[in-house]
Amino acid sequence: MDIEKIYRIYFEDVYRFLLSLSKNKDVAQDITSETFLKVINNSKKIENTRNIKAYIFTIAKNTYINYYNQNYQLSW
Repeated sequence: MDIEKIYRIYFEDVYRFLLSLSKNKDVAQDITSETFLKVINNSKKIENTRNIKAYIFTIAKNTYINYYNQNYQLSW
């Protein structure tokens, strides 16, 4: 599937998912952009992926977790 088509199909859903996690429009937008950059950089993996939506949402979730861990470290 074409990367541009994947972006058009999944952008809004990924953004809403990340907005529900972050509760912040700017953070959701940034992580959505980062998610799709990762998708583009790993576009060869998409060719072998059976469930593209699950693949993209896994990237989005992991990118959010990394963002959260880097920006909201607990200090003990």
